[in-house]
Amino acid sequence: MATSLARNDGAKLDVMNVWRLQEEATLRHGLANIPEEDIDRLVAKAQDDSKSRLQDLVSGFSDYDDIMRVLHIKGVAGDVIPEHVTAESIDTIVMGTLTRTGVAGLFIGDTAETILNHVSCSVLTAKAPGFVTPIGAGPAGGLH
Repeated sequence: MATSLARNDGAKLDVMNVWRLQEEATLRHGLANIPEEDIDRLVAKAQDDSKSRLQDLVSGFSDYDDIMRVLHIKGVAGDVIPEHVTAESIDTIVMGTLTRTGVAGLFIGDTAETILNHVSCSVLTAKAPGFVTPIGAGPAGGLH
């Protein structure tokens, strides 16, 4: 979706993956008694795994290398993405979302909602391939 929109609009495309080791700060706290070297290895593994997934994603889009910049940034997506949007004057975000629970999860994920609340540009979200909504059409075509 993003590559098509960028190409059609003559725009540049930043493909961004924001990663972090969950609870790194807690692990580094003195009470955790985990050697720094072990935590550093966990962080490096999280970074490598994330970068590998990102490379797998963009490898199929080499036809767009002329308009695409790939960014792999450590941080919290809900903070990093809005900061990047502002700094780069981005006018549209295309973002994949994962399912969360409850009615709200039918439409948008937690991170996407956080970002949506902190940007003033257009946001297009797409559920992951294979997503099946738990809502079905009722007898009269309504939701049930």
